[in-house]
Amino acid sequence: MIIKKIHTFISLLFLLQLSSLSASPIDTQSLYAKLQQQGVEYSTEVHTKDNEYAWNLLIHRNKTEQFLSVFDQESNELIFQYSHQNPMNGFIHQQMVIWMSTPLIASVWHKGVHGEQFVLLDPLNQEVIYKLTSAWPLSVQQCSQSIAITVSDDTDAEGNPVQKTVYWYNPDHIEVSIGYGSGCPVKTITDAIPPIDDSQLSSSLTTFLKTFDATINNKDFIALKQFIDPTILNSFGGEGGIAEFNLIWKKNQNTLFETLSQIRKGGGKLSKDIEGTESYCFPRMFTDFPNSLNAFTHGVLIGKQVPVYAKPDKSSKILTTLSHSIVVVDDWVWEKDSWQEIRIKDKRISYVESNKIRSPIDFRACLVQGEKGEWTMTLLIAGD
Repeated sequence: MIIKKIHTFISLLFLLQLSSLSASPIDTQSLYAKLQQQGVEYSTEVHTKDNEYAWNLLIHRNKTEQFLSVFDQESNELIFQYSHQNPMNGFIHQQMVIWMSTPLIASVWHKGVHGEQFVLLDPLNQEVIYKLTSAWPLSVQQCSQSIAITVSDDTDAEGNPVQKTVYWYNPDHIEVSIGYGSGCPVKTITDAIPPIDDSQLSSSLTTFLKTFDATINNKDFIALKQFIDPTILNSFGGEGGIAEFNLIWKKNQNTLFETLSQIRKGGGKLSKDIEGTESYCFPRMFTDFPNSLNAFTHGVLIGKQVPVYAKPDKSSKILTTLSHSIVVVDDWVWEKDSWQEIRIKDKRISYVESNKIRSPIDFRACLVQGEKGEWTMTLLIAGD
């Protein structure tokens, strides 16, 4: 019955759009009065920037439930329906967000007298991904790598609500900042690129990486070659392919496996193109490096709490410690077991051990899933 009423609503919306072209306009006041009698409370249109996904959203209520229904704008087919089963609940707000090329609906609902609940919906996969309840009104903002949900739950000694911001990166990566303030973190020159790993979001990739990583740990060059794509990109300006891969790496196997082992520790980003092909590229310091910064004059620190020294000497003063931070590099030093001069947030000249920093355009790799579900390495390259 619910779906039938919703289809009726969408048909009426279509008539309303045509009414502006009609010589005898439709009585919209009577029409909306009838829709309210059917329980329709709210409707809107949402779409991605490229209009690949364009949906009609409808809020409809019966005696005990309130529904959020998602329809395809072109076909009017019902894609997904979410039900909030509590008479105290009521729809407040929605917005479309994009996560790994997938459109999601971030919705907010009343919860009790003062409280609100955040519900993250994935219409394409028919899933409720995440819920978060606040004792007081909450706020939602899409950040560059996460969704920030600022809530208030507990109270301090004076009875004031304590605010916290929950950063949702993916279903398995959620961070909480107490008293941070509302919204996304303020970006500075020492913004961090943490080694977030999306591989667990794909079961086939997770299975593949167990064998792939074991091959790297065993330094088995012959076994590794079975994972190399025939058209692998090895260098800029080269012909590519397995023959070129052998030419570059067969006599430098220790360097190859050291490089792969290091960049595998830097996290990885899973993405999907418009045809549905999945790819996984690593490390994150390459995939997530800000477009607004010059990749040649910046580096990313490796690890947590990396000491930043006043001089290129461990006995000198430690100015600060930084975790996975982006810093300015005026002149790269490529020697191992050396010191790299950097500039941090206050523009002070300082130093880190050269093995604690990498260029965002140093070696990176990509794995792509084929039509039969197999994964191969299609890129292992450095530079720009």
